[in-house]
Amino acid sequence: MTRHDGAVLASFRTLPALVRRSRFQPPPADLYASADTEYLPGHATYTDYNYLASGPLAQIKSAHFEAALDLVADLAGTTGAIDFGCADGVFLPTLDRWFDPVLGIDDDPAMVAHAKRVAAALGLRAEVVANTGLSWQELRERVDSARYGVVFLLETLEHIGTADDMVGSRIDFLRELFAIAAPGATIVLSVPNMVGLPFAAQRMGLAATGSSREPIAAGDFVRAVVLKDVDRLEPKWERHSHLGFNHRKLERAMRRELAVVGKRDLIFSKVYAVRRAP
Repeated sequence: MTRHDGAVLASFRTLPALVRRSRFQPPPADLYASADTEYLPGHATYTDYNYLASGPLAQIKSAHFEAALDLVADLAGTTGAIDFGCADGVFLPTLDRWFDPVLGIDDDPAMVAHAKRVAAALGLRAEVVANTGLSWQELRERVDSARYGVVFLLETLEHIGTADDMVGSRIDFLRELFAIAAPGATIVLSVPNMVGLPFAAQRMGLAATGSSREPIAAGDFVRAVVLKDVDRLEPKWERHSHLGFNHRKLERAMRRELAVVGKRDLIFSKVYAVRRAP
């Protein structure tokens, strides 16, 4: 079967949603579990920690990949795709099946190195580049933007921006991201749900497993869960943390400044498809 066999792509678009849940196919576990690195104690890589474990937790964590693909199913086989913030390449094998060309971009050299090893080991056509230290202008000069009608920005935007303008800086980032893609391109982004009951469940889960978590006052916790208000937690936001992130504020800004053309509500994350405003 060729990579973009017409019958396969037609099936991809028409199969019922429950049947299509297997579109996301993570790379073989041995490409990550055997890596000579340590992402967290007991886990060699980012992908090994988040997506390769057995059981429902890994399925919940990877649900945003399926939702993201669902939002641009009609574009499969018609354009190229960029995975911005590709990390160690967990999404690249799936994208390589449905888009051509595929470009992975990340600013962590170690992640990029591992993503390249994964692409080479699996014989993917996907290219992986590091944007470490590059300005947007320099990145634009390296990317043939006309080839990419889809940009995936998954579990990344919450780590981007400035603490003094958490919403505006992220909208500015999305505008810059559109500039490395084709006219009319769609950006598919997923962000964590850090308010309401999902936030409470996350905090309790971290406590139950003995995982590290940022200390927060009881009053701030109640406000985040009951009122879905994390304004008091915003000053605690750091690039490596989700704390203080509020997808509700981001969504309101995207609907003002961009065209939100699709959305999927998951348990612990929100997935959006956005385009430039008309």
